[in-house]
Amino acid sequence: LNSNGDLLVLVDSNVHLWDVTTRQWIATLPIDLNSISDIAFHPNGEQLAIVDSAGYFEIWDAVNQTIVVERREKSIYDGPRGPDSYQVAFSPDGKSLALSGNEGINIWDAGKGVIQKRIRMGPWDVSIDIAFTMDGSELLILGYDGFWRCDLQTGELTQMFSFKAEHASLGQDYLVTSNTIYLGGNLWENPTTIDIYDSHTCLLYTSDAADEEDSVDL
Repeated sequence: LNSNGDLLVLVDSNVHLWDVTTRQWIATLPIDLNSISDIAFHPNGEQLAIVDSAGYFEIWDAVNQTIVVERREKSIYDGPRGPDSYQVAFSPDGKSLALSGNEGINIWDAGKGVIQKRIRMGPWDVSIDIAFTMDGSELLILGYDGFWRCDLQTGELTQMFSFKAEHASLGQDYLVTSNTIYLGGNLWENPTTIDIYDSHTCLLYTSDAADEEDSVDL
């Protein structure tokens, strides 16, 4: 759902646009991508970034169904271990696009389609969700082995906390926003628990347990 609340995206092997007000299908975007890994709306609610499982991405004008930026070359590093997925996020002003994958994150100029900065991470520090801070000065990175903050001016990475690789890989749901980290329960331990952290201090806000029948889905 976009920031205006009037446009909904449904993804299967294609990307479908729906008008929330009229509840009518608008269009199916003619994307030239493989299996879709992640999507993100521009803050203006009118553009949509789509990245596939190979790390290629496109930015679309969702209103006019026209392509704005297309990158057919690899948009992130290739390392010894392929990523489970690629993640994409717009900066609050919509001028930059972060795309994460194996061993690193690239910050792109969302209008020109050129790389502004490369953030190199370790071979096992695969990011699984990313978000910009509200002022756009830092990138928040949730990985299999922990949580980092990256100063986008200096490129300095600071690991805020770490956890076992299994914590985020065994069926756990997770979500990073500009100020909060949500971690769903481990598949084998406390599967109905959601831990909520302050992304600035990494202090635990709360740990809520759902009923056994409830599904923890973020």
